[in-house]
Amino acid sequence: MECINLVAQHSLGAKEAIEINVTPGDNLLLAVRSSILNADYQDHSYFHAVMAIRSDLEALSYRLLCIGSMPNAIVSGMAQSMSQGRKAYLATLGEHTSHRDLFDIFYDADYDQTDTVQAQLEFKARWFDSIGVRAS
Repeated sequence: MECINLVAQHSLGAKEAIEINVTPGDNLLLAVRSSILNADYQDHSYFHAVMAIRSDLEALSYRLLCIGSMPNAIVSGMAQSMSQGRKAYLATLGEHTSHRDLFDIFYDADYDQTDTVQAQLEFKARWFDSIGVRAS
């Protein structure tokens, strides 16, 4: 089991420690423990599980301060296959991604660098359009 320590920040500035205990496997189990959220998330992908965690935190007006919460964080099929969604590309509109754009989704990010799950999904669609690829 791996323990990942992150921070969630409220829209008014309050910060809360978030502990994520990961049980590996084909279906990952991410157990979130904090003063604001205690829940288990199961998914085949780290990225998708983190999106579910973020959605629950957003309902409480919090953002998870990590690269996986940045609007331009995108997990390709290859990154999903190679890292079970633990690595994401930080995409730039109009540019294809490369290995230099690949980061662990649990690396720290500042509040101003993060956004909502919806904003991330919208960016992904705009990015695919900007490079001439039909989003899947």
